[in-house]
Amino acid sequence: MQQKQLTRSESTVEQWDSWPTLSDEADESHAKSSFERWVKSWKFERIFAIVLMSNAIFLGIQTQWSSMHLHDELPVAFLVLQMIYAALFILEICFRLAAWGLKGFFCSDDWLWHMLDVFVWLTAVLELVADIMSLEAQHATSSSGFRLLRIVKIARFARAIRIFKVLRFVRALRILLFSILHTLKSLIWSQVLLMIIIFSFAILFSDATIAYVVDNDLAQSFDSTTLFKYFGSPLRTMTTLFRSISGGVTWEEPANALQDVGGEWVLLFTVYVAFCLFAVLNVMVGVFCHSAITGAEKDQDLLVQSLLQEKEGFRERFLQLFKQIDDGSGRITLLEFENRFQDESVKALFEALELGATDAWTLFQMLDKDGDHNIDADEFIDSCIRMRGSARSVDVCGLRLQTAKIRSQLSELTRASEQMQGVIVELARSCQGRRMI
Repeated sequence: MQQKQLTRSESTVEQWDSWPTLSDEADESHAKSSFERWVKSWKFERIFAIVLMSNAIFLGIQTQWSSMHLHDELPVAFLVLQMIYAALFILEICFRLAAWGLKGFFCSDDWLWHMLDVFVWLTAVLELVADIMSLEAQHATSSSGFRLLRIVKIARFARAIRIFKVLRFVRALRILLFSILHTLKSLIWSQVLLMIIIFSFAILFSDATIAYVVDNDLAQSFDSTTLFKYFGSPLRTMTTLFRSISGGVTWEEPANALQDVGGEWVLLFTVYVAFCLFAVLNVMVGVFCHSAITGAEKDQDLLVQSLLQEKEGFRERFLQLFKQIDDGSGRITLLEFENRFQDESVKALFEALELGATDAWTLFQMLDKDGDHNIDADEFIDSCIRMRGSARSVDVCGLRLQTAKIRSQLSELTRASEQMQGVIVELARSCQGRRMI
């Protein structure tokens, strides 16, 4: 009996030992959170940005080699490098899936970039398969070889799109891309307006050319003339008008061709060119610039990044100003501040950073948040960032809220004092009544 109990207790102890402890679960959660932070950090992004850029360079080298060796088979070294890049892209997808989870990977705010990651992986694998199949296509039958070559062409086109992932890592390129995308609506309507103008003038010039040919019986030799080359039909005329204002042809040549039709048509053509160049196209450029600037300002990610960079830049400048005022002790006293504030260069720096003040004592009191008459570097930088510039709407709202609280407290204090005054009056009356008795 005792032996059975001993055996049962030993099995229970072994079971307890086999169960995970709280420290093990804490270590696992800590390791998982560390892994997620690493995958979502810029270090991870930079590593695979370098991989992607090196892959883009490799694609250029491979394309250059293929253009110089049209009838040669692809070297094995190229296939090995493609396998390595495909493995790295698969590894990146696995890391991101492990960090984000399946739902977070496809349903987060960065789902478009994640889909691009999947596309990069698919194109890398497709390209590898296409290169292997291209080797077989050189020895295959004609029909199967043509099918394989079509797959190879699709893979070549897909790998060119892969390079767009570089936009994720370069902020300046993202700004340009988002600005271009934001101008597409304006671009479409501006092109519609331009086509309406070109079509209207094309009808005029085409009718005048046809009337000139019919009146002078030049139909048989009209096809070989310069006038037919530029104004032989409405489609030719529209092409000529567009090329004249876009640099495709010198507008002097179509103008000279209209000399035979009449001088008034040459003048009208000159008016058209001047109107489009100086009015229509300049207005379109202005609209595009405004749309691009508006689009860059509305993008939340770019706005956050620009604000963070601006704040970091101000921190560096305020730190340099702190070092210029400080005597090396790491703290600024009122005496040091007053002595350095007399320097015109220090005043100029404060003015340049939008921190102008009438006197050193007032500015020091505003910078000294805790009121200990000593300002360290962090306190100086935080106070300067908070004080720089003009008052914003949030500052005014905060001031109104504090004013309302003060008014409420004053009202309560007034009521309390009135009640206290009433109590004092009652006490005085009772004291007088007792004296009279």
